[in-house]
Amino acid sequence: MSPRQEKLPARGGRRFRAARRTAAVVTAGAAVAVGAGFPLAGASPGTPGTPQAPSTIYLEDFQNVASPAPILRLNQYTGANGQSYFADPAWLSNCNGLVTSFGQDPNAPGPTSMSDCGPLTWNGSQQIAYALGGSSANPAGNYAITAATGHDGVAVDPGAPKVEFQTGFQAGQNIALPGKNRFLLLSYDVAVEGCQAAHPFLYWNLLDTAGTPSPLGVQIDPCGSPVLHPVTVPGIGLAPGPGDIDVGTFYAGATLYAGDSAGLQLVNNQPSGGGNDHAFDNVKLMDATPQLDKSFDLSRAQPGQAVPLTFTITNTSELAAKNGWSFTDTLPLGMVVAGAAGTNCPSGVVTAPNGSSSISVTGNLDLGMASCTVTLNVTAAHDGNYTNGPGNITVVGLNPPADTTVQVVPMMSWPVGLAAAVLGSGAWLLGRRKEVVTTS
Repeated sequence: MSPRQEKLPARGGRRFRAARRTAAVVTAGAAVAVGAGFPLAGASPGTPGTPQAPSTIYLEDFQNVASPAPILRLNQYTGANGQSYFADPAWLSNCNGLVTSFGQDPNAPGPTSMSDCGPLTWNGSQQIAYALGGSSANPAGNYAITAATGHDGVAVDPGAPKVEFQTGFQAGQNIALPGKNRFLLLSYDVAVEGCQAAHPFLYWNLLDTAGTPSPLGVQIDPCGSPVLHPVTVPGIGLAPGPGDIDVGTFYAGATLYAGDSAGLQLVNNQPSGGGNDHAFDNVKLMDATPQLDKSFDLSRAQPGQAVPLTFTITNTSELAAKNGWSFTDTLPLGMVVAGAAGTNCPSGVVTAPNGSSSISVTGNLDLGMASCTVTLNVTAAHDGNYTNGPGNITVVGLNPPADTTVQVVPMMSWPVGLAAAVLGSGAWLLGRRKEVVTTS
């Protein structure tokens, strides 16, 4: 419950609230906010060093509402994909857990909201939902989950830690992922009110099929975040206006997750109801797994010649830190490592003994880092086409590469121009392939 609500007179004698209400868009589990506005796209091989956008796995915008009445609680709402939702009882009472929009009746028809909410608190919740839809063509029609922790003039402590939002793992509704060992990134929008009192302390968990949580980033406090921007909202009912509510977007993760499905759980670690008022919307889970590319730096080589092989690990476009990825590349039959390897990947470790046919690499991508590389030489003693592709490699936390091929043949079999180029400056070939003349 925001302290400002106790000071506002009823309609006719009301004044504009003294403390500006604050709305923040927050992704739980991230210590820092990273880029925004991801298009829906997936990483694919072929653009080493150029980050691609993360791909959206799941999005809940709470718009699957048949009509403005009756007003629903979160546990009465079903997402467009059939997803059901749960929360602790404290976040489903006292004007918490309501599926709210500015376009609903300001007098709050039906017992669900009015019996434990109150008209002023209800109208303030409608304004927060409007702010979260401020970038849309119809902000009054935007729905969000609001949490006012009490009713007019009466704060109710929810206790902590308590679950505010959870997908339905109990109903076997975990979200299918593109595969195992993916880097997951989450964003969501939050509006915060009453930041002059108790702040929400929010964090996200990923849930396995048994409901066992694993952290998705760290706890955040959305109040006072530098990413906020103001959205002007009109008055409604007993809530005065116009006034500004700040809005921003934060990201949680990225976290390397071993499973092939996951549930989502939002926890509020603030026990007080004096303040702690907020709303959330647009919960988005993304696959932010980096892309692995590899390439032979020569298309043709002689038997026994050292051929540079480069691996490029490219981040996704939000450039969040990606810690703990790894891969093992088994070279094509007849090809071996020829010399020491090097890498500029943070905490990078390359295991590739000279003469071996296996290359194992572990490393990180730091926050803000677009890509890093691993380089080493390989060689083959016999003629042939040597293709190194996704079938040669196992990955953890990376998307697999495309094929790369080098042709190993004796020099006498090379086209004239290519042989001359390899021989170096001042070398040229006569018409017959075996006749090589070097000028002084």
